[in-house]
Amino acid sequence: MATPNLYEFLESRGVGPDIIDRMKTEKIDAAVVVMMEDTALADFIPLLGDRIAVRSFCTKPPQAPTDKHPRKQALLQKLRKKLRLRRNEGESGSDENEESSSGASSSHSCKSSLLKGNRNATSDKRKIDIGWLDFDCTSQTYKQVRKQKGGGTRQLSVLKTTGRAELLDLAQGLFFKDGVSSKGDQSNYEFDICDFRQKSMCDEFTVGQLYEESKMPILRFYLRTKEKIEPLESANENSNHNKKKAIIIESSDSGEEQAMPLPFENVGNEVEIGQECSSPTSQFDNEAPRSPSPPPDTPTITFGPTHTPDTQNQLDDTIPLPQTEVLLIRRGAVVRDMINSFSNPGIMDANISVHMILPSGQMEAGLGSGVYKDAVTQFWQEFYEEMTTGDTYKVPVIRHDFGEREWEAVARILVKGWVDLRYFPISLSPVFMETALFGSSHADTKSAFLQYIPESERNILEAALQEFPSDNEELVEILGEYDCKKLPSETNLSHIISEMGHKEIIQKPRFIADCMQPVLKSLHGSLTKSEFLNLYEEMQPSPKKVIAMLQFPPECTANEQTVGTYLKRYVRSLNEHMLKRFLRFCTGSDVLSVNVINVIFTQLTGFERRPIGHTCGNVLEVPSTYKSFVDLRHEFNEILQSGVWVMDVI
Repeated sequence: MATPNLYEFLESRGVGPDIIDRMKTEKIDAAVVVMMEDTALADFIPLLGDRIAVRSFCTKPPQAPTDKHPRKQALLQKLRKKLRLRRNEGESGSDENEESSSGASSSHSCKSSLLKGNRNATSDKRKIDIGWLDFDCTSQTYKQVRKQKGGGTRQLSVLKTTGRAELLDLAQGLFFKDGVSSKGDQSNYEFDICDFRQKSMCDEFTVGQLYEESKMPILRFYLRTKEKIEPLESANENSNHNKKKAIIIESSDSGEEQAMPLPFENVGNEVEIGQECSSPTSQFDNEAPRSPSPPPDTPTITFGPTHTPDTQNQLDDTIPLPQTEVLLIRRGAVVRDMINSFSNPGIMDANISVHMILPSGQMEAGLGSGVYKDAVTQFWQEFYEEMTTGDTYKVPVIRHDFGEREWEAVARILVKGWVDLRYFPISLSPVFMETALFGSSHADTKSAFLQYIPESERNILEAALQEFPSDNEELVEILGEYDCKKLPSETNLSHIISEMGHKEIIQKPRFIADCMQPVLKSLHGSLTKSEFLNLYEEMQPSPKKVIAMLQFPPECTANEQTVGTYLKRYVRSLNEHMLKRFLRFCTGSDVLSVNVINVIFTQLTGFERRPIGHTCGNVLEVPSTYKSFVDLRHEFNEILQSGVWVMDVI
């Protein structure tokens, strides 16, 4: 036992028996000594040296029990010694064989020693992931086919020498078993294999070469399919009805033609139009058009010039179709990766797909527009921290490692975020943004400066504007931090603050505004000056606005109605920071870029119970099993206050 040992130790130190008896009476053993303060222990053990020795004795780890079977341990030691000797003999024998072997085998042994422990290097197979991307005619983009529809991600091992043709056959066998899939027969589709960047795989590349080039732990390939579209011809060529034709021409700057999806591979093909135009999706069906033919006296309407077959072939070869750019963005380096990706002006005409990479090197499972929105939101949050100064409203700062190329890339991110996602960085000072967008600003720089400086300094300046202090030492110190060259007084303070605002918000970042302005000019057509002035108020989230966005199912049970009340109460309780995180969890954006958040109730219980946000569709799944508002608040706070969110839903 530990207690007798403590008392024996005290006796060995020469501590008096009366002290030991008193400690026994008070039940002070080794465990209690560790928790006692030195002043309390001094009442029992007056000498400092004894107290230090006792604490050292009590904090020592317990000694391992002595072995009751020494013979057994001796036998084990002998056995280990023999095994060690045999291993050493084997290594020395192999060394002699290597010395007598040829040069070729020697180089092979050297290579094997270098690869020792690397099973992927020595193996002739590697693991890969294969997904399925199908072309969506409405959005004119490739979308991943989900697991429920026969797609998903398949994991398998292939030889390192596997090339494009073998991967294509393998993928077709996985998703088109026996030549048929959930989307139809494989004879109706065109097939291609692309890599993790969604770029078509070259014939000369193999899986092993791609692993060496990408340095990724596991590669993902996609089977890319597109339905074969045959030109629609007349179902009855000998019909007495006159046929009316329209020419589908290349996209122009016209907003109407850009909005029309391209339903055909060959843009110059002629399409028969009946009395009633069918939707673009119905034109892709294999069935004949159901619309009746028009009467003979129906006038013909032709959009654009009629092309001869020669010009049609030329159009087929020259029409630029939008490319899909896959951006690989690392969490923790979002600003650098996004700026590098948007340094190319050609990205403005491309469809963007974002893949997030975790710090571990693994690629997040989440795909779609929600990941794109989340990446843009994360970029601006990190941009505010690294590249700006200011409190309520922020202003970009000049950096030695940021030149014209980098600031133009920032402007492209802003433009694409607004055009593609309706996202605008409303934390940037509206005076600075108006200058960068339209070349000048006539806004009130005094109020802009008060929102730029910290809250403590703002309170002092606002109080001085109301009543000028007799002791203005603190006021002079604050203005001196912004290089004020005038002595403030009651008559000139307001003018000085306006001058400080003009210097800090317009003059200092003028180089940045000049770099961004050529790119931001492209927004003038979709964002007028009057719309810009109202933009900050419209996109600023508030509890009232967010609650109005929540759309509940039309028919709810009593429990669901109660939980819906809890959710509204929770939103009302959020401060500005947490409200933005709630919006980002539901929509992928921390500003009001959507009109509705659809609330769906689930029946999750126990450890599975949690709210789930679907940022692609702006959907919030809320369990209807919460028994109190406190439970709902606790689980939402745990998620929203988490430092890292991972998109893990495919």
